[in-house]
Amino acid sequence: MKIFNLFICFFILFVLVTGCKQQKVIRYELVDGNPEIDYIDFLNDTLCRFVAPGPLILTCHYAKQGNTYIIQINNMVSARLCKIGEGKLQGEPPFFEGIWTVKEKLLH
Repeated sequence: MKIFNLFICFFILFVLVTGCKQQKVIRYELVDGNPEIDYIDFLNDTLCRFVAPGPLILTCHYAKQGNTYIIQINNMVSARLCKIGEGKLQGEPPFFEGIWTVKEKLLH
């Protein structure tokens, strides 16, 4: 019975370790903004995270269409950022207005 329990523990540990692969997060910060609140983290190919007024940290879905990122803030509201150069996005009013530049590539 002890061998079985030990096997189960090692199996669970193995699953946890192999399931926790590193993930690259690309962070954009607003030029001349406050880096603690004026950032957008692209977490993967469909999710991003940013600070909304409040300040609330929101995680939302986004889609990339050509050089444009469309962030779905809620069911009825979306925001657009257009790529204007290597590592630069131009945000459209009223959300994400301004120039955003890549600051960090984080691994999680």
